[in-house]
Amino acid sequence: MFIPDKTYCDALVEECSDVIKKDFNIDGYDISCYYHNNIDYSSMHYYQAYELDGLTFIKNKSFVWDRYLMTQKLYYLNENDLVNANDLSDGQIVNVTEIVEGETFIFIKLPNGRIIPKTKMSFDDDVCSEVKRISKENRDLRILVSGCMKNKLQPIFKYHNNNITLIAVRTATGEYADLKNVDFNIMKSITYEIDDDKSNIEYWIDYSKEKENFIGWVLYFNDRMIKLNTKWFKIKQKKSS
Repeated sequence: MFIPDKTYCDALVEECSDVIKKDFNIDGYDISCYYHNNIDYSSMHYYQAYELDGLTFIKNKSFVWDRYLMTQKLYYLNENDLVNANDLSDGQIVNVTEIVEGETFIFIKLPNGRIIPKTKMSFDDDVCSEVKRISKENRDLRILVSGCMKNKLQPIFKYHNNNITLIAVRTATGEYADLKNVDFNIMKSITYEIDDDKSNIEYWIDYSKEKENFIGWVLYFNDRMIKLNTKWFKIKQKKSS
């Protein structure tokens, strides 16, 4: 798993027009956010830009750039060669979580100790305003965020219709923690016990054809992650388009 530093991201902005950088100054601290704007798969793979989906850097008091991860770019099953069903047939699924509807956001900690929310490329949009309001009222959310930060973990959330859902927790080196081990009184993405019958892609493809009133899943293999929507959700999307 390649986690780029700020020097790499800045060079990528100069070289690839589909990579966007946005600079901020909050409480006197310099912040840079990076995002890939409709970058095609070949360029994504060539530049290894999977993490540039809201990747954020804050200059600390020692003038070193602290990094905050969001979720990496994920592709749907059969969307490209990386997530081809035939190539995944021999792979073992080690974890599964539900796909949660909503806007992705994280919390970052400024050098002065203030903790604030951010979406992929904003600190002051409507989602950030709602998250600030909710976090003031939700002590469990504040405890989770501060506890993760003390242990150098990055919790990642979705906001939708006044609800906040924990969808992932990542380490400083990018690994994803098992949400079943996150024991806090807060709504979190459904996770599944993976036995031998559920550890192959064929099981989930078959299940996606019959599961209703459900968006889909993120499937974690040992060497990659993919998204899989249910047939029900695909039909719903076509009807609404």
